[in-house]
Amino acid sequence: MPNALTAQERKRGTYRADRDVVRSLPEIQAEIKDAFDCVATLRNNLTMANAALREKGMYIESVTRNNKGETVTTLKLNPAFRVQAAALSGLKSWKRTLALLREEGAAAQEAANPEKDEFEGL
Repeated sequence: MPNALTAQERKRGTYRADRDVVRSLPEIQAEIKDAFDCVATLRNNLTMANAALREKGMYIESVTRNNKGETVTTLKLNPAFRVQAAALSGLKSWKRTLALLREEGAAAQEAANPEKDEFEGL
């Protein structure tokens, strides 16, 4: 089923023929289930990062040693910010993947159940 994107990919030389193969519906449904599990995990990570930010704040104290060997207390950015950013980025990516998988699932279901032409054989 060629589309405008496929034509652009062929023109750029980035077209992959393996994407044209319609996978089986159970295989796609299993991948959708895995994607939902990943989204749930990322949401959990995001919730825990938000809770850590609320509890400990934007900066956390860190004890380090300087050149003279003395212990120095400094403030550093809470690592939960990085976790939060990664979780948000991952959620966006997985939501896009889910949309593509749903489209692929609809195409596989359509291929598995072709419409009968009522005028066939007339």
